[in-house]
Amino acid sequence: MGVHRIRLHGPWQIRPHHSDTPAFAMTIPGTLREGGLGDYTGRVSLHRRFGKPTHLDASEFVWLTFDEIRGLQSVKLNGVQLSSAGERIEFEVTRLLQDRNEIEVDLLAEDETCGIVGCVILEIRF
Repeated sequence: MGVHRIRLHGPWQIRPHHSDTPAFAMTIPGTLREGGLGDYTGRVSLHRRFGKPTHLDASEFVWLTFDEIRGLQSVKLNGVQLSSAGERIEFEVTRLLQDRNEIEVDLLAEDETCGIVGCVILEIRF
């Protein structure tokens, strides 16, 4: 089986839910602290937009993979809930893809290790 990988490393938009801190951009992978959120604790949403891979045929499937997420609450693609548990996760998302897409990851930041600390990759598997 062949695989083509597209990294979704950044910028991601970060929005703390219970803070006066406005949304800002950070590069993934990294902890929220490394990205500039300091000692914040509470819910945080991370968003990333991307285009649909082109020239997909019927024998190719697109997977969204996260090497490591700490503090994960949920993952959504285009508003569809994908998961709510685990550190390393992957989803087959071929049918959910649109021309323009948005990933939303909700975290509960409880300490300085929280964040999307591993790579986020679209894998085209054929």
